[in-house]
Amino acid sequence: MNRWAEISRWLQKPQDADSAPLTESKLFFNRDIHAGYLSSQTTALDPSLVKDLSSRSSLARWLTWISPETRGRLFKAVLGTSNHTCCFFHISSETMETLRSSVQAYAPEGVRYSINDVITAYIVIVVAQAKEKAAADWWSKPVPSILSTISGGAFGKPSDLVGIVYVNIRPRVSVENADKYLGTMSFGKGIVFPQGTLPKSPNNEAVSTLALQIRKIISSMDEQYLGQYVHLVNSHPDNYMRQTIGLFKQRNKLMVSNHSRFEHYSVDFGAGAPTLVRHTPHAFSDLVYVMPANPTRGGYEVEFNMAPDVVINIICNNKWMKLADKFDSYL
Repeated sequence: MNRWAEISRWLQKPQDADSAPLTESKLFFNRDIHAGYLSSQTTALDPSLVKDLSSRSSLARWLTWISPETRGRLFKAVLGTSNHTCCFFHISSETMETLRSSVQAYAPEGVRYSINDVITAYIVIVVAQAKEKAAADWWSKPVPSILSTISGGAFGKPSDLVGIVYVNIRPRVSVENADKYLGTMSFGKGIVFPQGTLPKSPNNEAVSTLALQIRKIISSMDEQYLGQYVHLVNSHPDNYMRQTIGLFKQRNKLMVSNHSRFEHYSVDFGAGAPTLVRHTPHAFSDLVYVMPANPTRGGYEVEFNMAPDVVINIICNNKWMKLADKFDSYL
């Protein structure tokens, strides 16, 4: 993005014989860069990930075969019909650091939690609560309740929550020119939370327990793990679409992507620093973004993309609302 902005600024300047030329920079868009530089040593992948990448699928084969333009239009159309809404919250830097320090008090000796560990754990607990209440409310309605009774509880049985934490691997690998690779260097790793195992309230001790799990997940994303992942994805043309389909099949999931350390508001395309940074409106459902707030305000913005009833339950969560302030997306 920085290079894109640099080119944009250069093109807007009057060009004459004395103009400084645009500095050259070689960029890459070939995912083989992963395979070429990652460690040859491998480690075991998550069984659920291996299952998704090993499951043959006619849909995955078709999605791989069609052009990227057609696939993009198709995904945009499908995501546009998703029954979800966006809700935005702001957390000040002071509040976030107070939360991190309070949770840190329950950390094992020698472990230091990052802001990402703590806010991700907090979000998982809050969303799990909201999803459980939304499901319980729906199955208490007359028709769903009758179906559940007739089936002996087979219908309406709560499913485990599948959490997916996305990690930027650029700082974690010794990949030459990794900062010049245009493709994604963000990988998701899943963690399954069996039904009933997550705490009912995001108290500091509960958040610490979950933050420790998240810290271990992030630490495990080393070159050996990524080397095995890249090897498996590249072993068959359909594999990266198989993983996408496996993600869509998960009924009870939560994806958390933290962008707060990226300096989005310093990227100048020639008209000055942006006043607002947002993701595309057709985002995935069950996805939470943590973003940096505008520097004039400071702190963090948390964007929930959830079903409307889940969002209502999040807003009704007193502990969350004491931590965060709800605001309009375009303020």
